[in-house]
Amino acid sequence: MSLNLKVKSLKKIVFNLTILSNDVAEIINNLAQKLLIKGVPVTFIASNNDMFSGKLSFKFKVKPQIVIGKDYIVVFEKISYDIDKILTSYVKTPIAIVLSPLKWRYGHNIVVVKNYNTYGKELDSYEAIINLCSNKGEMGRCKTTILRSYEDAVEWMFNKALDSLLRELPGANCGLCGYSLCKELAENVLYGREDISKCPLAIDVKLLVNNNAIRLSPYPKSVIKEVILALVRSLKGVPEDIKEVRLEVKLK
Repeated sequence: MSLNLKVKSLKKIVFNLTILSNDVAEIINNLAQKLLIKGVPVTFIASNNDMFSGKLSFKFKVKPQIVIGKDYIVVFEKISYDIDKILTSYVKTPIAIVLSPLKWRYGHNIVVVKNYNTYGKELDSYEAIINLCSNKGEMGRCKTTILRSYEDAVEWMFNKALDSLLRELPGANCGLCGYSLCKELAENVLYGREDISKCPLAIDVKLLVNNNAIRLSPYPKSVIKEVILALVRSLKGVPEDIKEVRLEVKLK
């Protein structure tokens, strides 16, 4: 008898934040506080810590370069960083916000400005613009989403993340995860209360007995997943991030 279990890992939802202002620390602090108020754990990633000049509201050390806040982590690299490596190795939250002067090849690109009307068409290439101008009058021509406050920015990012996560779920609304709707599970994943693997349809379980495949419905798949993962995680030397388990039993 052989059993193969593949656990679907959540693809990180990345927001690339370009700040066209000298008030970087103030902006990050305000955005982080609004995220904390909403209860969404987020990982901030910065290319270097010089840009903050020690002005963040929470304490941090240069070494180690992983800074733990109340509900979020800031990962610093002095010179350059491999974003894929950091997302894989350090980011434990569903959402990551990358502070970068340039737009990235993937993720949602957002730009923060003090006054939208002082810029030209170069801002139109961003998916969203956080406009922090105190004068909330006419915006002039605009071809992209305008967010007029930190609260608006947090809600926009949360909804974008929710849409991305829902695309990874089957949308069956079967209730086997304990929630009546896939959207409810997705929201709790974003709040850090659940893992996407709680969805029995998001795992791949294959059971072979005497080389014959046994058809499994979602419920036994869920039971097998819970039992096998609980057993495997109790063993020493097992990595925290389990992606696949193969079990083979030969009876004499």
